[in-house]
Amino acid sequence: MGIWNFSTSIRNPNRIQPFSTILKDFAEKEWSPTSGNQRNFQYKVIQNKLYLEDVTANEEQVSFERAREIAESRNWASGPDHRGRMSLSPLSKLGLCFVDDKKILHMTVLGEKLSNNEIKLNEYFENVLLKFQLPLHDKDKSYKKEKGYGIIP
Repeated sequence: MGIWNFSTSIRNPNRIQPFSTILKDFAEKEWSPTSGNQRNFQYKVIQNKLYLEDVTANEEQVSFERAREIAESRNWASGPDHRGRMSLSPLSKLGLCFVDDKKILHMTVLGEKLSNNEIKLNEYFENVLLKFQLPLHDKDKSYKKEKGYGIIP
C-alpha cells in the first residue's frame, strides 16, 4: 500500500495534528485487539470530536465514558477495535508512528514533534513529501540495481 491509500478517518489534512496529539497517549503501548488500546484510541478520537462529530456537536465536552457509549451503540460490523486501526492507519502511512514486530506502537521523531507542536503542519508536510520524491524501494520492484537504482532512501 502506498501513501495515497488512505482511510476516510482523517479526510482533512488539518486533522492530522489533533489525531497525532491523541496518538501520544498510546505510544509505547501494545497495539492489538486484545490490549484494548485500539478501541480506546477510537474512543479518544470520538471524545475529542474528531470522529462522529455530528453525534457530539451539541455536547460542550465529551467524557471518555460517553465516547465509549457512542462507539458501542454504533452498528459497526467490525467493532471499535477495527475503527481504531482504521483511524491509526493514515497516521502510520504518513510516518507519524509504526507498530513493531512485538506489536508495540511507537511514534516517530516527526510524529512526536508534530504532536508536541514543535513543528507546524506545513513543515511536517515538507518533510514527509520530500521523502516521497524518491521511489519507494520496497514498493516498486521496477527499480533494480541492474537498472542503475542502487540506493535505499
